[in-house]
Amino acid sequence: MKKGTGMNLRSITLALTLGFIASAYAGPGAFLTLQDAGDADSGYGVGLMYDFALSPQASIDARVSYQTGYKVEGWWEEDLAVIPIEANFNWKIPLYGWTPYFGAGVGYYYFDPDWIEAEIGYNLHAGVLMDTGRGVSLFGEVKHLVLEPEGADFGGFGLTAGIAWGF
Repeated sequence: MKKGTGMNLRSITLALTLGFIASAYAGPGAFLTLQDAGDADSGYGVGLMYDFALSPQASIDARVSYQTGYKVEGWWEEDLAVIPIEANFNWKIPLYGWTPYFGAGVGYYYFDPDWIEAEIGYNLHAGVLMDTGRGVSLFGEVKHLVLEPEGADFGGFGLTAGIAWGF
């Protein structure tokens, strides 16, 4: 065996073990959202998420939602729906029963009608998880979205509330 090979094997074993432990904190969730859209009326929607824990303090969540109710006066008089697919990094501050968190994310936003090109958007967010016991948490979040498809401002502040299950 070459010198140093044992150290690489130990590093790989440690990384796999930590990954397994971190995945024990992961879990799915569902949420309702209300989003101010700058040039458009506010939209509302429902979504699903999955939180992948990197450590007890850090996680990455993946979200998909369907939002409707958007309409831009003077640009078009048509109802507009948005399907965001987002990934967010969260930094959590675990406290007894409550976990405040903050983070940033990126998303790919599909529009219906599809004559509006899909666009990449960015967000900053902060929220709080409330542990209700038995692996169930309620959460609330405020988010600022930066999104400008075809020169229109769809960015603004949004509110999200939901439920998450942890394993």
